[in-house]
Amino acid sequence: MGLKKAAPLLRRISNLSVANLAGRLDFKYRLAQLLGKSSLTREQSSLLAEMRAANSRASSPFRAPEIWQIVAQLFDRVFRLEGIGDVEEQYFNLRFSGFAPGDWRLHRYLVYTYFRLLRDRDVHGLLKSIPATAPVKLGMAYEIDGCRISLDLLFSIDEFYRLLELRPDLMSERVIVAEIGAGWGRLGYVLKRVNPRLTYIIFDLPEALLISSTYLPRLLTGEEFRTYRQAREMPSLSRQAFFGAGVWFLGSQDLLRVEEASLDIVVNIHSFQEMTETQVGQYFQIISEKGGGGHFYLKQLWEGATHGHHLGEISGYGRYPFPSAWEKVFVRNVSFSPDFFEAAYRIR
Repeated sequence: MGLKKAAPLLRRISNLSVANLAGRLDFKYRLAQLLGKSSLTREQSSLLAEMRAANSRASSPFRAPEIWQIVAQLFDRVFRLEGIGDVEEQYFNLRFSGFAPGDWRLHRYLVYTYFRLLRDRDVHGLLKSIPATAPVKLGMAYEIDGCRISLDLLFSIDEFYRLLELRPDLMSERVIVAEIGAGWGRLGYVLKRVNPRLTYIIFDLPEALLISSTYLPRLLTGEEFRTYRQAREMPSLSRQAFFGAGVWFLGSQDLLRVEEASLDIVVNIHSFQEMTETQVGQYFQIISEKGGGGHFYLKQLWEGATHGHHLGEISGYGRYPFPSAWEKVFVRNVSFSPDFFEAAYRIR
């Protein structure tokens, strides 16, 4: 069977990684084949031919199945081009038990593992009651134990339970949660699904704000929103005003217009790590004023270098200028990676 004819079967048995590899290796392999070159030793080539001949004469169930015959063609390419070197870094191990860094199967396995970890803490059954909004397909969302799950949903439910540690009344009371840098608003989606009475406010940069203010209204039908333009017409942003709508879309600079002690919880996830230490310190001063008496939750990189930061971003946790008056509630690794910390403070 030729490789072109076998392509659908290749995709099925390897989730694209084999087929992708075949395309990359094909030209080099054909050239090596024409030149009669092989990276296997003469002894290895002889042994391989001997073992294949013996297996081809074997009866069922010992003879290599059709799928393996296709895989063997790809092995031949690697044998000819690379030989048998550092096996754990070669294609062979990707077929045995390992995965290429870009293999989508890793995403599915991460979601499943994270789901099982979070399920043990999900005392309010949010994994079952709140479905993922992404479509069910590889790299997006999956059906797991009767639940529609995406990575975004897992992040958000995990973060919700962290906020619940700070404010047990978050489940049902009129709490005001402000998020500085919200992506498409995934955390707000979960917050509003759990507690329609709370107010969720996004403070963000124009591009992200355009996305969240377009997408969230599609998901939270029936919710009352305050648009960016509506909010800009208001002379000030008071706690009482925030109770007038369930979701607000504001520019990052609008945080200055918020009256003192108007916010119960302030959240920042993954965006302070992209700012300079000076910018983070300025935000902390503003948060102290606007969220006085409330809580601050953040999730960031322990060390910016792990993600290649080199444009003046804050270098890591040790450089965050937490005000001395703030009361630390917790600082710890996140559930899904050793690269990130999560921290919570009582704003004094």
